[in-house]
Amino acid sequence: MSARDSTGAMVTLRAPARSALVLDDGAAEALRAVSDTIELHERAAPGTPELLVVGSDRRGEDAASVAANTPVFVYSPRNFLELADAFMALGALTGEESRGIKLAAQMTSAVKHVRSIIGRLPSASFPRVFIQEKESPLAICGASSFLHALVSEAGGRIIADRDEVARRAPDVIILAQGTGAQSSESDTPAGRSGKVYTLDLSAGVSPGPRSATLLVKVARLLHPDLIP
Repeated sequence: MSARDSTGAMVTLRAPARSALVLDDGAAEALRAVSDTIELHERAAPGTPELLVVGSDRRGEDAASVAANTPVFVYSPRNFLELADAFMALGALTGEESRGIKLAAQMTSAVKHVRSIIGRLPSASFPRVFIQEKESPLAICGASSFLHALVSEAGGRIIADRDEVARRAPDVIILAQGTGAQSSESDTPAGRSGKVYTLDLSAGVSPGPRSATLLVKVARLLHPDLIP
C-alpha cells in the first residue's frame, strides 16, 4: 500500500502499519483518529516501528531514531486541503482508508461552512490580526504556515512581524495560552476596543483533527455578528 506525504513523496508499506514513531503532535492526533489499534511512540523504543512520521522541521531525527530502512512520512500540511490529504494518506497507510476519508470529509465540511459565510465579505474588509505565540511570530505565522492559512480562512489579514504591529494597527490580537499582551499592544485598535483574546493555538501550530474547531473559534472572534 502506498500514499503520498506532504512533500509529494510516495511512501510504500508492505502491510498496514501497526506501530509508528511519531514526532509531530498533530500527526499523532490524526493517527489516533483514524486507527484504534496502531501503537504510537514519541521516541525510539525496542524494535523497529513500521512507519516514521515527522514534521517538516524534524527530519534530522529519523536517522538517530530508527533503522535506516523504516519508511518516512513527512507530515507538514500548509492549509486545510493538504491536511485533508494527510488524513487520507495516514488512513491508507494504517489500513483504515475509509476512516481517513471520513475524517477528511468532516473537517472539509466545517471549512466549507465557514467559507460560505466569510466568502460574502470583500477581503479588504477583513480585520487585521496579530497572533502572539511563545515562539517568533514569523516562525508560526509566515505566509506558508498553516496558522496563516487558518486565519485567512477565518476572514482575517495576519500581521506576522511584531515590528509591524504599531504601524499596521491590528484590529484583533490573539494570544496563545501562557503568553501575555505587551504594553505596546494596548495602544492599538484591538487593545482600545477590548479585542485581545487568549486561545489554545496548538491545533494551528501543529495541525490535526482539532484544527477545524480552532478555525470556527477564530472566525467567531473575527466576525461575531456573522458566526454567533
